[in-house]
Amino acid sequence: MGLSVRGWFKVVRPLVFLGAGGLLMNNELMNKSAPKLAFSSGAKRVQSENMYGIVGRCLDEMKMDVRKLVLMIGSGLSAFSGGDKTAPNGVVLVLPPTYFANTDPSIYSQLRDSVDPNTPLGQHLDDFVPTPETVRYSIFHELSHIRNNDSATRALMLSGCLIAGYEVWGRKVLFVNKTLKKKAVWTTALVAVAVVINIMFMWHQELRADREAARVDEQACVGGLGSISLRQTIEKALGVSPYRLSPSHPPLSLRLFQLQHIHKTYQQ
Repeated sequence: MGLSVRGWFKVVRPLVFLGAGGLLMNNELMNKSAPKLAFSSGAKRVQSENMYGIVGRCLDEMKMDVRKLVLMIGSGLSAFSGGDKTAPNGVVLVLPPTYFANTDPSIYSQLRDSVDPNTPLGQHLDDFVPTPETVRYSIFHELSHIRNNDSATRALMLSGCLIAGYEVWGRKVLFVNKTLKKKAVWTTALVAVAVVINIMFMWHQELRADREAARVDEQACVGGLGSISLRQTIEKALGVSPYRLSPSHPPLSLRLFQLQHIHKTYQQ
């Protein structure tokens, strides 16, 4: 005799919990092996005393201790980070080649030699070089993510939405005497709510990292304003629509508004 709908719900429930636990475990493993994952994404370890010195001073200014720091150079135009500050493998900070233009010109020149000058990237590469203040702000921003364990809390939020959504779906949709059409509408609505919650949470993390970086000092805040301006320049040059919305990062206009507000407090 086949299982009833309620029976199948009970059978699948442990699998949902296992899936949520798997997300958390996978995130933990990714954090502990962040340098290896960065290598697999195309990043390369870089030996730059100048940049290590800048990152070290940023760590001191944010009053952060990390067990180990691995500095890498990525192939893109954005910085990113990962890892667990208490793990043996430490944390990894991946910076674009353009960030080394002022500290290690030889690294930047290698990028220039590898880029086709006839492409939009090649034509505007020098325009994408950030100021020292912007580099410093970007490092503060990434260190904020590490200090707040943002990747772990992001995985926790996703796992919580998975479990809560499944329970609500079962109790309010699956077991309720509704037509198939209404059940489809309710299911779609629940999925949409879960997606929006996760997007808002990721936007919150990015805005918090912006705030914490900008509040280190006024110079960092100015660097943040420069970072948004640089990102707008990059997107315009590469033909990215200004109306494009990212699920992981809030609109540049919102980030700019927050940084401008913080900058005003320094002027008072």
